[in-house]
Amino acid sequence: MHLQKIMVCILSTSMILMCLMHGLASTNLTNIQQNNFPRFVDESGITYYTNEEGTIATGITKIFFLNSTLGWAVGYAGLMLCTIDGGKNWSLLTWSGSGDSSWIFKDLEFINETYGWVLGSKYESGLNSFLLNTNDSGATWNLIYTFTDYDIQAFDFIEMKGWMVANYIPQYRGDILYTSDGGVTWTIQDLGNVGYLWFDIKAVDETHVWVVGSDGNIFWTKDGINWGWAEHLGSQYKLRAVDLVNLNYGWIVTDSGEIFYCTYGYNWHMQYDANETLMDVDYINETYGYVVSTKGSIFYSTDGGLTYQKETTGSLERDWRSVFMLEDGRAYFGGGTWKTAFGYPNCLLAVMEKTGSNRDVQLAPTMTLKINDYNVTMEADSTLTDFSISAKGSSLAISFTVFGPNNVAGYCNITIPKSTLDLSELNICLDETTANYTITETATDYIISMTYRHSIHRISLVTFLISGGGSRHFLT
Repeated sequence: MHLQKIMVCILSTSMILMCLMHGLASTNLTNIQQNNFPRFVDESGITYYTNEEGTIATGITKIFFLNSTLGWAVGYAGLMLCTIDGGKNWSLLTWSGSGDSSWIFKDLEFINETYGWVLGSKYESGLNSFLLNTNDSGATWNLIYTFTDYDIQAFDFIEMKGWMVANYIPQYRGDILYTSDGGVTWTIQDLGNVGYLWFDIKAVDETHVWVVGSDGNIFWTKDGINWGWAEHLGSQYKLRAVDLVNLNYGWIVTDSGEIFYCTYGYNWHMQYDANETLMDVDYINETYGYVVSTKGSIFYSTDGGLTYQKETTGSLERDWRSVFMLEDGRAYFGGGTWKTAFGYPNCLLAVMEKTGSNRDVQLAPTMTLKINDYNVTMEADSTLTDFSISAKGSSLAISFTVFGPNNVAGYCNITIPKSTLDLSELNICLDETTANYTITETATDYIISMTYRHSIHRISLVTFLISGGGSRHFLT
């Protein structure tokens, strides 16, 4: 068994984030200057940044919330994010692997406000998987276990007991690993000679656990140790994700678009065919849940899956990978958007609010960028997304996308502190054409206002930074 314990501290973050439950406020926005990613994490839930060459940096693979305010997200290129205000603001957690494209984080979970785990794989000279843990809400991380030649897909913890679905690459074999000490030690649980790959796992309690995988196979345990078939749905199905809300009711989604439903934990049958590649499912009770796809679709049900409503998220191409629901009906989505330069995914987060029958996805109605310790805010009645910032010398360029229903009037206000930017040589374009705008002033801020008609526009602003003495400030 190629399991290897490592105790190495690998993260030291300078980001302002904590103390989460001790009265310290989070930053509205963190300007990312390290790892050659001069971009930002915005306060509304959309995250986007590129490197200096303009290629897209990363995408979200997993979201987890402990409660209505405290949550985390992880993704490609060693991405780690945290929010302490329910997704209004996201802070970047930097560590030694941030921006390294060989790192992919696949799963995360916290059992309280401070203690949690992140699961990752590193594709470099062979494939190895790693388990990291934190006891300070994510400010620092320890690499506690290396799984040599394993492609670990997912894990689930009940307090300090946990299970993993792990595919052993040399033998093309799926294993289930178990720990009773928070991941310090792991053992392989006996499945017999089944030879299937596993893709997701769900533990309802310390004894009842389900795993799903290739060839339509579902295994389960009722004592946390001994495993057997719960059901075989058919060799044509690749079972991508599983969720159960109790011992009786659960859902499974597949690569080919089917949604399966169970009663009593083992009587599985197909409910719905989305005809899209489905990546994740999350229900908060026996009736209300969400499913996401790689084609940007979000499916929701309020009757336990008897019927599903399909929503698409704007005109940009979404690739959703994760969904997480809160008890109050809010749902968080993570993934990438592919309609960008060079065809790579950029990091994307969204929050959906349950407000009666209105379940529109709200993608960043407001963005805030911190420049020289001051906030620059974009506010609109449109959806704001795909934000970028670049600087050369004292010149600063900011751009973002607005979109909404076709031929509907829209507006955007940009609030800039007078002590931050020099507007004497301001240039603003709407879709590469000089925009019409007005500037009003308060005692401390300039407010740039413009109007347009939807559907989708790119707004670009070029101006100059100034130093505290009023002169232009050159970035180094």
